[in-house]
Amino acid sequence: MRVGAGVLALWGAFLAAGSAGADLPSHAVHSTRPAFSARVVPLLEESRAVAAIEVEIPYWELSFRRSGEGLSAQFDVIVLIMQDDRQIAGELYPERIQVPGREALQDPQGRYRREVRIPLAPGQYTVEVAVSEPASGHEGRVRLGLSLEPVFPGQVRLSPLLFGPCGLEGSIADLFFDPRMVTQAYDRQESLCVYAELAHPGLSPVQVRVQWRLMRGDGGQGVIREEEMDVPGGVAATRLSWSLVVQHLDLESYRVEVVASTEGKQARGHATVGVLAESEEALDHFFRESLEVLTYIAEQEEVGELRMAPPPQRRDLWDAFWRRRDPTPESARNEFKEDFFDRLRYANAQFSGVRPGWRTDRGRIYIRYGEPDTVDRRPLQANAPPTEVWNYDRLGLRFVFIDRTGYGEYTLVGEG
Repeated sequence: MRVGAGVLALWGAFLAAGSAGADLPSHAVHSTRPAFSARVVPLLEESRAVAAIEVEIPYWELSFRRSGEGLSAQFDVIVLIMQDDRQIAGELYPERIQVPGREALQDPQGRYRREVRIPLAPGQYTVEVAVSEPASGHEGRVRLGLSLEPVFPGQVRLSPLLFGPCGLEGSIADLFFDPRMVTQAYDRQESLCVYAELAHPGLSPVQVRVQWRLMRGDGGQGVIREEEMDVPGGVAATRLSWSLVVQHLDLESYRVEVVASTEGKQARGHATVGVLAESEEALDHFFRESLEVLTYIAEQEEVGELRMAPPPQRRDLWDAFWRRRDPTPESARNEFKEDFFDRLRYANAQFSGVRPGWRTDRGRIYIRYGEPDTVDRRPLQANAPPTEVWNYDRLGLRFVFIDRTGYGEYTLVGEG
């Protein structure tokens, strides 16, 4: 664990920031075209309260048209701040994106990002974020909740918890907008750190006890690791970070909880991250999850053989499984295996919600069959929930998913 001085202090637990108004969330995903995600957290820059808003849109969700030697998309991003049904702030951002070709639209990392900071007085707010494409007529809107509380001397505040590569510098406010921050850790990453900032302005030089623990699952099923330490008081803010050993974690969501307490005051925060790390240690520690995702493409006999194998033989059987599917065994690369894990990463990045993306119905179909040839998205109607129809024309397959909850959790209801 590292401790250092922070430049800016964020406050309010990341997952608790959406308790304003009608219990709106602080993070939301609009699932019909154009699909996008938006999140808001409260910041404290010196003595000024600020709403930090981030909007992300995958390129493939936008309507690109031929423009010169490449492709371009035009759309509007609208951010409105509401209080007591009154608009008190807002901005329209006309955007134009240019890419060299369609290959850029298939890149999982290809996405538009807009970062907005709006100074606000303490209070309860509703943040509306909309993305509109006038040319295609597509438009989406989400509503987020924000609670900006007054800060008094002697209070203890804990920032949002962020995940990213270890060794990053700067304040938490800077890291919040850093593209290296992740919600998924992939197999090629060797290290992952949890970053936080503890604000305690005006607090006497009494130590603050900080406890953190790592647990499996979004709800925290069993503690994997826990530590505690004392942070000296007497300064406005303290930068914190903890290192996670990704090689020992696999194919699961993990929850980090932090509690800071002193002199009868306490602040809490928690956040989750999905981990995908193919390694020998991961096969030993989380073999059940590795087998579960393998059932999407493996024969029943192969899964049974792996399940019954003693730990020393698991790696050899695992490697043999992929060698049998290697389309170019004479080369160092195994394109089939690479494609499988690319699909797994995509499913986790695009379909995660209550469950990791690979455990959802859309994730399972995507991992097994790859990208559909066409997707027919039907928004919410008076007599029908949001629907997605995936067509695999080359395979003669069709899958129908519906979102019964309205929160992007699509369920497979038909196939043929």
